[in-house]
Amino acid sequence: MSFFDKIFSQVQGSSNDTVQFGFIGICIAAAGSDGNIDDDEWGAIVGYISRLKMFSEVKDSEIKKMFNKAIGILRSKGSPALMTEASQYIPNELKNTAFACICDIILSDGTLEREERAVLEQAYGCLNIDESQAATIMEVMLIKNKM
Repeated sequence: MSFFDKIFSQVQGSSNDTVQFGFIGICIAAAGSDGNIDDDEWGAIVGYISRLKMFSEVKDSEIKKMFNKAIGILRSKGSPALMTEASQYIPNELKNTAFACICDIILSDGTLEREERAVLEQAYGCLNIDESQAATIMEVMLIKNKM
């Protein structure tokens, strides 16, 4: 079995509605951490969701329900509460992917606000990401978003 076969086999079978909600929730929590989800951040979220295999057979109406649930939690309880709740649904094999996604979303508008730094710290802890892996992910996303 090749290296990539091992990686891809780890994520098979992970897709269910709680994992999907978890992924949408952490994206919304990250983007909304500064009190605003701007067009660049919305575009990044939608872009990620549209490319992830776990969403390929989910009806738009179900995705909309997940978005609405996440936005409701964001508005009523705030970004930290949404991050805490949503991250518990992310399986171990998708935690680095989720962290990379939220780093990319947060950096998509070209700024890194104090609140966004705080949510990255929280995500790092909630997702239990290895420190060196988190640093590598962040470095790559900083390079990617310089363009």
